[in-house]
Amino acid sequence: LAGALAQQSAPAPTPFPSAPPQAATPAPVAPAAAPMPQVAAPQPIAAPARPADATQVIRPKSGGNTGLIVGALVLAAAAGVGAFFWMSSRPGAIVVNIDVKGPKGTKVTVSVDGAEKCTDTVCRIENISPGAHVVKATAGDVEKKATLNVEPGKDAIANLALEIAPKKVGLKIASSQTGLKVEIDGGSPRALPIDDDSLKAGEHTLKFTAGSRYGTKEMKVTLEEGKTKSIEDVKLTLKSVKTKFVFLTKGTKAFLDDGSGKKTELKDDGQPIELDTSKTYTVTATANGHEDFTKKLELGEEPELAVKLELEQKGKAAPPAPAPAPTPGPVAVAAPKPATPVAAGEGSLFVNTLPASACAVDGTPRGKTPFTIKVSPGAHSITCVAKDGDETLKKSASANVTAGDTAKVILKLRD
Repeated sequence: LAGALAQQSAPAPTPFPSAPPQAATPAPVAPAAAPMPQVAAPQPIAAPARPADATQVIRPKSGGNTGLIVGALVLAAAAGVGAFFWMSSRPGAIVVNIDVKGPKGTKVTVSVDGAEKCTDTVCRIENISPGAHVVKATAGDVEKKATLNVEPGKDAIANLALEIAPKKVGLKIASSQTGLKVEIDGGSPRALPIDDDSLKAGEHTLKFTAGSRYGTKEMKVTLEEGKTKSIEDVKLTLKSVKTKFVFLTKGTKAFLDDGSGKKTELKDDGQPIELDTSKTYTVTATANGHEDFTKKLELGEEPELAVKLELEQKGKAAPPAPAPAPTPGPVAVAAPKPATPVAAGEGSLFVNTLPASACAVDGTPRGKTPFTIKVSPGAHSITCVAKDGDETLKKSASANVTAGDTAKVILKLRD
């Protein structure tokens, strides 16, 4: 078989020509010569058969082409394998779309396999290795997870929905004054107290009003999610106090001075008049057979005030009031001031509080406790107010006064 292949691969023998070709030129005339011997034309020589080992010498030419082909195939296969591994290990990406249903401005965090990657509701996260990955979206205390299979060079999409229940925001407002109203962010006036949990977190504007006799007050508050803000005892400044002057002594003539030196005569008609709280008023009164009466008015937080014009008769002094009895219980009471002698038919009222406070009797401010004042017989109302830090303490009581006797009112403002 090797010999046959060798013969097939060997080139065909080239036959020798019988005589070289001659030109058609006439030969020159030459002298006669001896006759030339006849030479037989050469015969084609057959190529000798090649032994098997000689055939092996010819094979490298054909074998060299086969090696190149095999080498090319090996390189192509290696390139294909490399391309396959490169294609199969190319990084991919994850596209995250988050639908947030909750309060505006809710912060979102997206993580892949526990590592934070972005804080937007739509984001594309690149350089993700092929394979399974866990995507988690978090907003507040709500989170959603999804497991994605990332293919080489491709995008995996995660669509997540987060529903966040809004946290309640509370606002409480109270006042010891009556008739106060509040407007929240320019809304309709609402009577105090209020307890509102329908507001949104953030800054709000409050405006307090209480009619034409009070000033207005505005303030800003910041409300936080999940918290309630309390505003205790809002108070407005009175612009005027409705004041009624009660004439208890016949023939009394009274005048009111507003601090400017101008006096206005008061009428005994039972009609109240409005007094400006920015001014300082003094009332004076006279009556035949009675001591002159002078009183500086204290316009406090009450919108109405009653001023009794009661003059002492000349030369008719009442015996001094007895000392008050010791205060029962553990409440310590300061020694009362000496009682002012009162006219016949009148009584005295001793008032003390713990802690010390400013008190009004029948609507008329009487100053700080303890104090003793003269009053007419009968029932009297006492209201005392004190500040204890940011807290306002207030308590009211009534006392029945007997002529020639002293009634005692002792109050603990804190229960």
